[in-house]
Amino acid sequence: TGCTEDPNGVPTCNLGSMAPGATVYVTVGVTVDIGTIGPITNRVSVTSDRLAPGVTTTRASEETSLDIIPPTVTELTTLSDGASSIFDPCGLVRTPTRGFVVDFSEAMFDPPGDDDANDVTNPLNYLVVGAGADEDLSTEICGSVFGDDVGIELGGVIWDGATNSALLDADETLAGSLYRLAACATLQDLGGNPLDGDGDGTGGDDFVRTFRLDPGNAFVNGHFDCNTGGWELASSTPGEISHSGDDS
Repeated sequence: TGCTEDPNGVPTCNLGSMAPGATVYVTVGVTVDIGTIGPITNRVSVTSDRLAPGVTTTRASEETSLDIIPPTVTELTTLSDGASSIFDPCGLVRTPTRGFVVDFSEAMFDPPGDDDANDVTNPLNYLVVGAGADEDLSTEICGSVFGDDVGIELGGVIWDGATNSALLDADETLAGSLYRLAACATLQDLGGNPLDGDGDGTGGDDFVRTFRLDPGNAFVNGHFDCNTGGWELASSTPGEISHSGDDS
């Protein structure tokens, strides 16, 4: 009521005279183009011949996100000569690795610096652990490191906005072992949606992959980390796997 549309598309509302303490509600509908993503900011300003006592602010703004789709991880590769994909569970890498590249489905939140809780370049939003003396992994998700797992401290994370990729620098060449990498649910896209790590359409969970670095092993799935895939049972009689002197 009392609003007219100006040539620039900004509604101007003349409220007329108002009694002290009176309230007027104005609803403004906004239409955006289909496919528009990212936040939009609504701003309002008020002018008057006379301000009420104690009023110092005549402007306000509110940010609204148009993006309701959570981001996902679309690829995970090693940072090595002849990069290997470890996106599928139980990956095997036969080349020395000094880091990882995490590809996301969209642009991620990347404010200045690298210490924001939801920043894609904050190393704390990732977790890399290696197996300890028990040669197994106890740490399942982001957070504390459990058992005798060995936490791998990242030297830094570099964001490539052109490819929506985060480069995780392990700061050293990793030794052959069983590893687990997680991109944490604290990561957010530009609309503030948390990471959908399991790809079920709902954000708020970690993306987790287990893999083995084993440059000297020529066998596929040589450690039976997840199953016996790639191997054929030669005897129906259960028994111990023994070493042969002919083995290289």
